[in-house]
Amino acid sequence: MMDADARRKISALLRKAQGRSASEAEAMAAAEMAAKLMRQYGITDEDVEYDEADAPLKTKGKAPAIFCCR
Repeated sequence: MMDADARRKISALLRKAQGRSASEAEAMAAAEMAAKLMRQYGITDEDVEYDEADAPLKTKGKAPAIFCCR
């Protein structure tokens, strides 16, 4: 996967992780996959474009893996 493709995939996963349509399990799985790809490709949060205002977190008070487990 090329770097630009990885960024697009990560961005899509983060939107799914923070979107309202995903179940909590789907959101956590998407967040974990995004974190894995970010580590694999050396991509930081700043490298990925996504709109946090459009995607509130669904974590029931727990920090998602992408923010706590690097």
